[in-house]
Amino acid sequence: MSVTQQNVNRIKAGAARSPSMNTSMNTDRSLLVPSGPITWQVWPPALDGSTSQSRDCEPSQQPGKAILDTTLGMQDTLRPPSDILDLRGVPSSAKPLDRRKLLVAGLGSVGGRLFVQLSRLGVGELYGVDPDRYEPASGRTQPSQFSDAGRKKSEVCGERAAAVLPDGFVATAATSVQRVPYWLLRHVDLLIASGDNLAMLLWLGRTAMGLAKMLIEGAVDGDTWTAFCRVYDLRHPDNACPGCTLSEKDWPTITTRHGCDPRHDAPEMPSTRTLPFVCATAAQIACAEVARHFWELPPVMSGSYEIALCLLSHRLHVTRLQRNPNCRCPHERWAVRDLPDSPAKATFASVLDRLGISDRSVAFCGEQSWIRSAVCERCGQRHPVRRFGEVGEQVGICSCGGPLIATPMGVRHLISSVDVEAQRHVPLGQLGFRSGAALGLLCENKATYVFVGPPPYLTEGTRPAPGMDPNPTAKELNSP
Repeated sequence: MSVTQQNVNRIKAGAARSPSMNTSMNTDRSLLVPSGPITWQVWPPALDGSTSQSRDCEPSQQPGKAILDTTLGMQDTLRPPSDILDLRGVPSSAKPLDRRKLLVAGLGSVGGRLFVQLSRLGVGELYGVDPDRYEPASGRTQPSQFSDAGRKKSEVCGERAAAVLPDGFVATAATSVQRVPYWLLRHVDLLIASGDNLAMLLWLGRTAMGLAKMLIEGAVDGDTWTAFCRVYDLRHPDNACPGCTLSEKDWPTITTRHGCDPRHDAPEMPSTRTLPFVCATAAQIACAEVARHFWELPPVMSGSYEIALCLLSHRLHVTRLQRNPNCRCPHERWAVRDLPDSPAKATFASVLDRLGISDRSVAFCGEQSWIRSAVCERCGQRHPVRRFGEVGEQVGICSCGGPLIATPMGVRHLISSVDVEAQRHVPLGQLGFRSGAALGLLCENKATYVFVGPPPYLTEGTRPAPGMDPNPTAKELNSP
């Protein structure tokens, strides 16, 4: 069974705003797809050792809970029990995984099972995202019960993972991975894809490549009872990425969803509803590869590779994934800088000064949307705004006294040089820029990604997450 034969049907387990796949920053090479606020549900360990759970609600309804709205209230993670190290097969050199951090994108047939299994390994911080809800028929293929119908997959999986290992830190959100803040993507040690569309997988591949991280994919082919696990070692740009395995006929279908939920049925692409034991097998293989990586066991083979186990024939295929020289995805590291200045002090001018850039023609783009104009909700007039924000958000006051609301027509991805010059010395915070968010710059065809100010988990009143420097300084993260 070749890789190319499985490309279209490869992702049949269940999140996704589809980014462009062009290759220059002025055509979205930056990957800074604007992302809005996300409400997270968290299950952190309480400081007294007991567990606390939070439901998906507004912070005002539950003031004592650490609900995340792009300001994730990270807490020190207590050390989970080390019993996992006493189990047979665990290498003697293995260390507890309580300092490890993982993000799972897609919490359906494969990802939902994998998410809970990772908590059994004692992973210290687990993050999961999925925009969907369970349906009455979901229990046939997914790790859900009939009573879960209508509930968010992220909520159910978060509860079950936290119940397995209450000393860990679990956070989930009902959103697509493309909306996860970039500081969190940098924060985790490893990315896992188990979604239902190629666009999400390609986006994760490009992000992992830019941040020099490993990406593990769990997927199935229901017709052949085949469970897949693909390991992309994207710490090295010469290794194969998800885009390397696609043929030309696959690219027009990257946004098509191949999920297990019947409501996604379409005449040309019915829901897969893959047998549950095939999905469970894919989740277990992916979990084993996570453990292999964290316990520093020798990889199955160097570079990127695919593990395919057919439960009909009991044949196991391990295939090296080859780098495609014509891959549409850029195989390059991001030049990443951390700037300690808070958005309250940083300006477009100061960012350029810190980077030593004197060219005023540099192009900017933000992780947040750039709102160039907005419409008055009262009189309907459109006015220039020039600030960061989100569609539907109030971004100013009209002369008539009505609120100015950002609409899709006024949103821009690239910030024009005219707008940069007009707001050159205005603090980014006054322009709506969030602390810890990313700002992309393109100068002389070289892209640099700047994180301005400390990320939310380093703000006053919270504690730095395990392994994070509480006093970041400007530095290159991905030096050659």
